Amino acid sequence: MTLLFFAVLAALALLAQQWSARRAAQALTGRVGFSRRLADPGQPFQIVTVLENRGRWPLGFARVQARLPREMEFPEAGPTAGRVHRDQWGTWLSTTLYLPPRQRLTRRLTASLPARGRYRLRDASVAVGDFLGLAEHLAPPCAGGEIVIAPRRARDAKLERMLGGFLGEMSARQFLLEDPILTVGAREYTGREPRRAISWTQTARTGRMMAKQYDHTRQPLVTVLLNTDAKLPDARRGELLEGCFSLARTVCEALEQQKVEYRFCTNAAAGGPLGPWAEVESGLGARHLEQILEGLGRADYSCTRPFAALIQKEAVRAELGRGCVVVTPPLAENQKAALDRLRARTGCPVCVLEGGTGA
Repeated sequence: MTLLFFAVLAALALLAQQWSARRAAQALTGRVGFSRRLADPGQPFQIVTVLENRGRWPLGFARVQARLPREMEFPEAGPTAGRVHRDQWGTWLSTTLYLPPRQRLTRRLTASLPARGRYRLRDASVAVGDFLGLAEHLAPPCAGGEIVIAPRRARDAKLERMLGGFLGEMSARQFLLEDPILTVGAREYTGREPRRAISWTQTARTGRMMAKQYDHTRQPLVTVLLNTDAKLPDARRGELLEGCFSLARTVCEALEQQKVEYRFCTNAAAGGPLGPWAEVESGLGARHLEQILEGLGRADYSCTRPFAALIQKEAVRAELGRGCVVVTPPLAENQKAALDRLRARTGCPVCVLEGGTGA
């Protein structure tokens, strides 16, 4: 009789274990992700772990684990935020906790990354313990995530002087260019205006010499071209292109600060899910800049087309009065000659900033 009792008890425990493991795995959901999509080098962000028990029974053991980038740093790591350890495969985040029924718990761990690039969470998994605590059972996989680190800002007094001089010259040329878009009316000719400013249509209509009146309040328009096509030794290629990415960021932020509308065009390749990157049309504002910064963070050291093709396409669609900033590794003489057509088509200066040469 005693043996039968223990046999029935063991069978019930086994059934309870199987039932609890199946129901617990179905009731538990979790995910690991980053608190932001884009950050600067060294800028703190958070790794967010969320575990939720959707069942009516408590879960005595629930665990979520994810493999983090090896380069990740944890300035404020603590026991309540999660457990981090490193091995030959990478850096691991593992969070274990008790979950009451119908409860969701969130844990946050502050982290940062030191260098530009695209970083992903890998091998994320969620597990729950069974009724007897003998084994773990995997719950439905949780979604990972990725974060993009933008390039650092370039800090160079020569660069600031070159950009300041370029934007000053662009503003001055607004008064000299014969651009029909700027014409807002006509006024009587005084003799001090250039002859090309005479409006012969208005002169014939009024019987008096009339000159075109321009709207000089319009801000200059600029195109930023980022080139990664260059014959560089492998030992220096990464360093020079990283300098170009930093220069491109600094130029775009300077144009934002000056409220100068700009478009962005590049032959740099970028990895991961990203919208239009090779050409970002004219605009201003945080969203416009973030799209460019995300592309700069994702960019690798390859190029999608030669420098000559990049300049050729820009020259075809060039507008009179639109200046151009070319950010590039050091150019060969034949590549520099390609810029002459761009200058001729726009009637404006081309500011060339070479990465790794001081500006």
